Amino acid sequence: MTTIAMPSAGRAETIDEVLERMALIESSLPPSEGVATFNRMYTHVTRLVRDAVDADQFLSGDFLERLDVHFANLFFDAHAADAVGAPVAPAWTPLFEARRKPAASSHAWTRCAAASTTASPCSASMWLAPPPGRARR
Repeated sequence: MTTIAMPSAGRAETIDEVLERMALIESSLPPSEGVATFNRMYTHVTRLVRDAVDADQFLSGDFLERLDVHFANLFFDAHAADAVGAPVAPAWTPLFEARRKPAASSHAWTRCAAASTTASPCSASMWLAPPPGRARR
C-alpha cells in the first residue's frame, strides 16, 4: 500500500474537492484492494450526487452536497489514520480490517468493481452475493 499526501488545504469543502481526493486515493491503491473498491463505488455515487445537485433534482441540494462532503471527510480521516497505523473510527474498522484479509479480494463484487471505473457492468446477482464463508440471510 502506498501512502499518499492529501492536499494541505485541510478538509474537503465541495464535491469537486472530494472527487479530487478520491482520485488521489484511487491512484495509490491496487485495483482489487478493498478500500480501492469502496473508493471507486463512492466516487461513482458522488458523481451521481453532484450531477443531480447540479440539475436541481433534489429539494435541498445544498444539504445533500454538505452531507456528501461530510461523509467523504469521515472516509478521508479513516484512510489517513490507517495509512499511518493509527486507530480508525469504529464505523470504518471493518473496511480497513478487511483489506488485510486475502479472501476479501476474491469476492465477486470486489473483482467486479475492480474491472470498471465507471458504472459496473456486472449483474445485480454479483453485488448481492454474500462474501465467501457467509450465508445469505
